Amino acid sequence: MSEQPVESGSESRQAVPSRRQPAYYGRVPYAARAVYYGSTPYYGGGGYGAPYYYGGGARADDDDSLTGAVTLARVLRVCVQHWVTILVFVILGAVVSFFVFKISPTIFEASSILEMSIRPPRILTTRGAMVEGDSLGSLEEVFNTRLARLRSRAMLEQVMARYHADHPNSTVPEEELINVLASKTELTLQRRSRLVRVSVRSTDRQLAADLANAYALTAETFTQEENKLVSEEAVA
Repeated sequence: MSEQPVESGSESRQAVPSRRQPAYYGRVPYAARAVYYGSTPYYGGGGYGAPYYYGGGARADDDDSLTGAVTLARVLRVCVQHWVTILVFVILGAVVSFFVFKISPTIFEASSILEMSIRPPRILTTRGAMVEGDSLGSLEEVFNTRLARLRSRAMLEQVMARYHADHPNSTVPEEELINVLASKTELTLQRRSRLVRVSVRSTDRQLAADLANAYALTAETFTQEENKLVSEEAVA
C-alpha cells in the first residue's frame, strides 16, 4: 500500500518516511567514560599517590592503624595466645645469663687508709722544721705532690719488697704482682682531710688484701722518712 500525494491549496507536500529512534530524557554521558554508581571518591588528606579504596579514599584522621589500636587488653590477649613462645625465650635468657655469670671472673677490692701528716716544729728556738702556709703552698698541693711520689716506680718496688718480706712463701708470679700494683691500684686523697685511700683490685681476694696492707704500711713509712729528712735539712 503506497501513500498518495495530498493536495492542500496551492502547495503540495509529499510525505517522507521517517525512522523511529529511542527517546533519551537524561544528560548526555561523557565520551569514553564509564558510568560510576558509587559515592564520590575522597581526594583530601592523603595527597597525591594515596591509595584509593572503593567507597571512599583513605582518610588521614582515621583513629586505627592498619593493625588496629594497641590497647592493654589486646596486648594481654596476644600474650595469652603466644605464652609458649614467651616462656621459651624467658628460659633461654635465664640460662644464658647464668652461664655468663659463671664464666665472668669475680673481681675483689681491698682498701686501706693511711694518714699523711705534716708535723709542726718541735724546737721553738730554731726556724721551723716543717713550714706550713703560703711559703710552701697550700696543704692540698703538698699532699698532691706526695701522692704523686707514692705512685712512682720506686714506691712500687718498695711495696713488692714489703709484700715478699711479709709473705715469704707466696707463689704469686712477679708479673702478676707488677700488673696488679701498676694497673689495678688506686690512691685517692679524701676531700678536706689528710687521709689517703689505697684500693687494690684482683681476682684473688687474699692477694688484694695483702697488697693493700703492704702498700699502706710502705706509704706510711715513706711519709715518715720524708718528714724526717725535711726536718733534718731545715735544722741543719
